[in-house]
Amino acid sequence: MVPVFIGEDALKDGRRVEVLRQYSPWAFGLYALRQSRQFTPARVRRLIEFLEEQFRGG
Repeated sequence: MVPVFIGEDALKDGRRVEVLRQYSPWAFGLYALRQSRQFTPARVRRLIEFLEEQFRGG
């Protein structure tokens, strides 16, 4: 099992094939912890926004 965002290219070009489609892993959460919402550096806010975009909707 590999996450779709890692293995999707190999699936598309035929280097890998999907098996046991009916058995999918359970959903899990992804959390970003930061020390202070008030003093979060811009680069950290941008990273969190990027991660939200990438992982939204599974």
